[in-house]
Amino acid sequence: MSDSKSFRKELENSSLEDTLKRIQGLVDSTESPRPLHLGILLALRIALEMREGKEAGSETAKIVAQWTEKFDAQTIDEAVAFTRQFLLKPQELVSRIASKLDEENE
Repeated sequence: MSDSKSFRKELENSSLEDTLKRIQGLVDSTESPRPLHLGILLALRIALEMREGKEAGSETAKIVAQWTEKFDAQTIDEAVAFTRQFLLKPQELVSRIASKLDEENE
């Protein structure tokens, strides 16, 4: 089984908290994380806020504010766009991610 297929299967089978930890670890270990990774991280954190009965953005707004000290405006804008797409059209984004993972393994 290829690494991307294995990773995708793990991602699909893991809990929200486990997935959040993995993506947070990826972002923390990268000097310049991709907007996609930041967007997924933000979407997962918003999902966790909502699951805990908190208002969306009650904690994540602080995270985005901290990003302004670390990342350029374009990176943040792209990350927020990915977050929006992930929350509003998750299947479309998942399909795009899966397609990119498949391309990387060819």
